[in-house]
Amino acid sequence: MIERINGFAARRFGVGTTAGSFVRIHVWAVGFLVVLSLVLPAHAAQVATQFTKNPSVENLALDVNDPRGFARSPFGKVRFRIAWITGSEGDITDVNYREFLPSLITKQLAGINGRRIGVDAYVLDGMRAADDYFTLLDVIQSKPDMIVMSLNPTWITSPMAIHQSTQLDSRAAVQLLSKPTSWPLAAGLLSPSDLAWGLANSAFQPLENRQYYSNRIHKLFDDFGPLSRDGRAAALAVRKPDRSQLILGMLPVNFWFQYRLHEPRAWHSAIQWARWMERASQVNSGINKLILRAIATELRDSKIPSYVYDAPVNSQWLATNSEFAAAVGGVERHLEQFRSNFAARNIRYQPLSATRFVPPLAFHDVMHLRRAGPMGPYLAGELCQLISQVGYKSAGCARRSETSNGA
Repeated sequence: MIERINGFAARRFGVGTTAGSFVRIHVWAVGFLVVLSLVLPAHAAQVATQFTKNPSVENLALDVNDPRGFARSPFGKVRFRIAWITGSEGDITDVNYREFLPSLITKQLAGINGRRIGVDAYVLDGMRAADDYFTLLDVIQSKPDMIVMSLNPTWITSPMAIHQSTQLDSRAAVQLLSKPTSWPLAAGLLSPSDLAWGLANSAFQPLENRQYYSNRIHKLFDDFGPLSRDGRAAALAVRKPDRSQLILGMLPVNFWFQYRLHEPRAWHSAIQWARWMERASQVNSGINKLILRAIATELRDSKIPSYVYDAPVNSQWLATNSEFAAAVGGVERHLEQFRSNFAARNIRYQPLSATRFVPPLAFHDVMHLRRAGPMGPYLAGELCQLISQVGYKSAGCARRSETSNGA
């Protein structure tokens, strides 16, 4: 239909057939956007999901289709604001309990530098290495008092699953414009259209807020007469996709599991995950190295006190499965290579898995925590080391030190 309309417009009015027509189209488009920017009101980004009941922890992640990526922090200057970057490995899930690892910190440390702690949790499921980096760019721009960053060992070294959260791309493209040393990395991860959208979003607020307006339009017209989408889900459900459609619709990680590792059911087996991590560390991916170095550079240059740690893996698998333990060790050796990159007064870097420093934890699978009580004291101790390293003060750290000395 749209092709016929375009053909008629070209034949009847010469639209799109001359250089002048091309210029007019763009002038009208820009004028239309300028008018929209003046007429339409601004709308603050709202968080997509409320994961926690802890009033000192807020997940800022927006809807996966929202190009803004993250909401603004709800905590003002009165709070000591910790920006916590983590994937689903930072989520604690039990039958009657769902919480974030940062909540354990707020129970261990009352405050820092005389201010109560407020944690902005930047949580995206399955965060890959590039997702970590792009999120960090947003975090630093928000100027927190401290940064905590979790490196997921199942993804951080893998060139087969580098990037998933594409809603971050347009903002990242604009942010990387001012960082010439990261241009090669940007060229490998982003497209010209990401930069175009990013610049357009920066100039025209309605474009940046388009997810809000899209939702409003859908609410108005999804059930409207011939535009109704009531039967769409049922129609799609009875349509059988062919093999090519199934492959094109697969996540990269699922594709590699099935067609490279030949493990279509690889989510709950120590050996299958060990093969994944071993393959990743053996490849010695150049782009993963670039991302880790870029993360280190951003943290060093920001001067913000930062803690970067290797997230815990399944305690039982690590203790009882030699193949899994060897694969985890390979990731740790890979991360150890970057210790010098993270060497700065404002950074505490731990390339060894947190599992090695705490009593056994309960997991659903390779990374997802069922219960994580011991992680609270461990992470609090690590942050106390960072607090001491940068010359800050915390009553909670002082009490921990007194208890330790008394013991």
